[in-house]
Amino acid sequence: MAVKYKSEGEKLILNTEALCALLSVSRMAVKKWADEGCPKHSRGWWDLAEVLKWKGMVGSGNLKSVKDSKEMSFKEKKMYYEMKYKEAQAENMDLKNSIAKGEYLKREEVIQELNRFFIVLKRSLMGLSGKLATDIGLYVDQTTARKVESQIKDVIEDALSQMCINGVYEAPRKKTRG
Repeated sequence: MAVKYKSEGEKLILNTEALCALLSVSRMAVKKWADEGCPKHSRGWWDLAEVLKWKGMVGSGNLKSVKDSKEMSFKEKKMYYEMKYKEAQAENMDLKNSIAKGEYLKREEVIQELNRFFIVLKRSLMGLSGKLATDIGLYVDQTTARKVESQIKDVIEDALSQMCINGVYEAPRKKTRG
């Protein structure tokens, strides 16, 4: 029988042979653990985290704390880092599968679409001041409408220039009277 493992979400599931190899124990020891109540995932398969918790090697999702690492045996340290390595491999495979399923976008496509979007946004915002001034012109005189248009245009240009430089718009702060 080959040493096998599989990943189910965040769980690392090992077959009996892999568990024996990782913990450096015999099949009889693992059978004895099962008889004593060690949690199984399914017949011949073991959830590594659950086994480690049951054995008292792991508490609340983490191996013994870093200050306890001096007290850990070499086997415990080896097992911990092998488990971390297997978890990293499982995460890497999940990412590769997500990419293969098309759940991620190509960087170039995203940049191209965002550039197109921001050009349209800029043109729309730049035309906004004229549109508002025209609408306001029905209710106020032409001089006031031009002043409002100029003020709106200044605010929009300021916002766009700040976004080009820092990527974040910061509204001008009002001076407080002290």
